[in-house]
This record gives sequence, structure tokens and C-alpha cells, in this order.
Amino acid sequence: MSSKFSRRSLAQGAMWAVPTIAATSAIPAYAASICSPTSKQKIDEAFNKARALYQCNGQPAQLELNLYQALAASDGFVSNVAVNVKNLSSCTLNFTAANPLHLTVAIRNNVSLNDTGRSLSNPSTSQGSISYQNYPIQNQPVGTAQRIVNWTFVGSISPNQEKDLALGFLDGNSPAGRWKNYITITPELASGAPTYESIGLSSNECRDYYNQQLALWKLTVNWVTRGPKNGTQALPSGSAADSRVIGNFSSVTGSASTNGIW
Repeated sequence: MSSKFSRRSLAQGAMWAVPTIAATSAIPAYAASICSPTSKQKIDEAFNKARALYQCNGQPAQLELNLYQALAASDGFVSNVAVNVKNLSSCTLNFTAANPLHLTVAIRNNVSLNDTGRSLSNPSTSQGSISYQNYPIQNQPVGTAQRIVNWTFVGSISPNQEKDLALGFLDGNSPAGRWKNYITITPELASGAPTYESIGLSSNECRDYYNQQLALWKLTVNWVTRGPKNGTQALPSGSAADSRVIGNFSSVTGSASTNGIW
């Protein structure tokens, strides 16, 4: 559904970047081609336009990540959680198909058991599209990803509005013990960058130049996290938010899931 960017991705399984070209005897036609000055200008303009999209009154836009547990649940029991993206800016932010926002959400094991893993329900979102992949987890160390969810966000976020990705954990009981999980959320470094296809070039001769600009790309958004364990904290570019660190808001005071473990 998506591909892997040439820039670093901090979470296993991120799939929206430019695919690496395997070394073969056949050299792609565009490798020997020269990107014209006109085409380079189009690429530069696309990146400059994208940078301006995610500013508010001349300043970087602000987005918040938080987690919400709608159902009371003790760790390792049936539970649902929403990953929320909230617009803290005073301007509406519009992420388009040409300049989408990308987040990688990893469901990780918080215990190591000799069992195939906890059942997970299908993720869903109120905005954009998602894809996901499952990984073996039996006897794997704590922190191993059981599922990687790629969230491609296309749409508008008004000031103070939230958009969510819903995740579902089924009962963690197993013959080997009870599974418990936590999640990490990584805003991808290439979020908001123009896609090569959106620039309108007729062929692939400028892929190399595009990749050079992509490597220099930095989204003009300041990310923060908010949770009951440590309040509001800045999230450095390329870093992952850990549910165990920020905690999880709950509709039921005292629910064990406020510790960011499900």
C-alpha cells in the first residue's frame, strides 16, 4: 500500500518510502539520464511549497500525540485504544495526497512468552488509509513488534481537532501466561514531503535529484506528546513516542491501562 523512503525510518516495517533498487545486471534507464534544470526547478518548487503548507502565521505548526483508553481494562485483558493526532495550531492544516502525513505505530510485547502471541483486531482510522503487517513474537524479547501499522494521513485538521487511529487488543491469556503489550508511535521523517509522482515529471530521470532533496527534507511541524505520566513533552524529530513513558488517558479513573500497557 506504501513504500519505503530513502530517509531513515525508526520503526520496523515502515513501507512508504522510495524502494531501494536491487543491484542487477540491468541498469535502470533513468540512472544514466540527466535531470534538466527545468525539472530540477519543478522539484525545488514542490519542496518549497510543501514547507509552506505546514506553517501557521509564519511559524512551524504544532501537532500533539496522545492516547485514549475508552474501556476500563487491566493489563493483558481485552482492551481498545485510540492513537490521537491533535492540531495545537491556530491554523487548519491540510495534508494532501501529494503531501501526506505518515506515522508508524508499532504494537510491541511487554513480556516474553513461549506462545504465538496475543490476538489483535483490525486497526481503523477516521482519516486517511492504513496498512499493517504482523511478525512472529513467540519467545522474542520485550520490545519486539508483533504488528506494525502504517498510517497515511490525508485530510484536514482544524485547530484543536483530533484525528484517531483505533487499535484493538483481545484477551492476552495464553497457556504460557498472559500477554501484555505497549505501543510506540513514530512521525516519519519524510512526512509532508511531495511525492515524486505529484511533481508531474514525465519520466524517472530526476529520481536521484529528488532523493537528494528528500534527504534534506524536514517537516515544518513541531511534535509534542501529552499523557498522564509526564504531561506535555516535546518529541524530537524522528523519535518515537512510547506509551509506557507518556501514559494513557482513560475514561475510568484508576484503570491499569493508564500506564500505557494493555
